[in-house]
Amino acid sequence: MDTEAHIAAHKSLYQTYIDAWNRCDLDTYCSLFAFPVAIGGGGRAPDVVPDLAAWRARTKGNLDALAARGWSTSTIDALHVGLMAGDTGFITVEYSRLAADGSRIEGGTSNYLTRLIGGTWKMVGMLVP
Repeated sequence: MDTEAHIAAHKSLYQTYIDAWNRCDLDTYCSLFAFPVAIGGGGRAPDVVPDLAAWRARTKGNLDALAARGWSTSTIDALHVGLMAGDTGFITVEYSRLAADGSRIEGGTSNYLTRLIGGTWKMVGMLVP
């Protein structure tokens, strides 16, 4: 396994993720995931999103709710990649959500489980606040 190449691919995956999120580009954002996607964290019971249509609707709702709270953009404060096996990895991100004036609305740490599927790293799980 070319560890450095896989780490770089993970960093690129998350940079594409945050760029698409900030542009509200649902097509690009949703293309980064493989389904079903498992989501946990925040004191909620784990949830499994079965397919692209459900994920797209959920993401649109999340973006709309953030915008209603004054969100304008999200930033990556720190990013760590770990490779757990030949086809499995994770991304841990510290992030901030900002209002249009640059003030911080909130932030946190999120973890994304990844799998190498058909030669491409995809997100398959999330632990988020």
